[in-house]
Amino acid sequence: MLGALMDAAAELNRSQICPEDLVRTCESIVTTVEKLGFKILLDPLKRSQEIGRGFSSRVFLVSRPDGSKAALKIRRARSKRDSLALEGYILELLMGSYIAPRVFSYGDDYILMEYISGISVGRAFELFKRGAIDDPYLRSAISSTLKALHILDSLGIDHLEIGDPREHIIFHHGIPYAVKIIDFESATLKPYPSNLPRFIGGFILRKASWIFGVDIEEILEMMRIYKKDHVMRGYIVNRLVEAISIKKPF
Repeated sequence: MLGALMDAAAELNRSQICPEDLVRTCESIVTTVEKLGFKILLDPLKRSQEIGRGFSSRVFLVSRPDGSKAALKIRRARSKRDSLALEGYILELLMGSYIAPRVFSYGDDYILMEYISGISVGRAFELFKRGAIDDPYLRSAISSTLKALHILDSLGIDHLEIGDPREHIIFHHGIPYAVKIIDFESATLKPYPSNLPRFIGGFILRKASWIFGVDIEEILEMMRIYKKDHVMRGYIVNRLVEAISIKKPF
């Protein structure tokens, strides 16, 4: 009798952890995750703690064996994406760069990765306008972001959503130089992508062109060179970082 009750409780937990809109493999994914020593975190109503939701997947909070938190991304049943494996592979490629979440395990229907929390780049600009963070913080954060995006470009990873990065670039634990780029679901692999020019043209020049302290046309010319002359990319990044590091009146 007790065994039957425990089995029923387990089934109940699985149904609460795996809503109907997720892939049929959800329960086996949860089992795999638990075998790796991770635990699904439940709220007071015994529901899994959802921390993100998109058209293709949902993300849940889990605990790691050391007690810290991780994120479990599970594909939705009606997702237009056949697999999350490429995103998992890209995170694996980035493991040594420290600019993306660490990946612990992944497959076609899930990714188990480091949980990233902190201040998004969009939030950082809002806080700056309100005086909650200062000029040196913002300059350090943007300089670090440019370096991180250059790493993406060097590794041939095209994020595709960096033009509007408000929620895709996080300063982990609020540390301006601890840049973490997240959500590679739509990313692709290609030679010489242009994440950095996309970020500058689509975001920085609209939000804070003053931060470079030079004419916008000069920045645009550097971006044209960056795209065409791959040998010059490192030099361009160094020039931009140097410009940002020197506070000028605006």
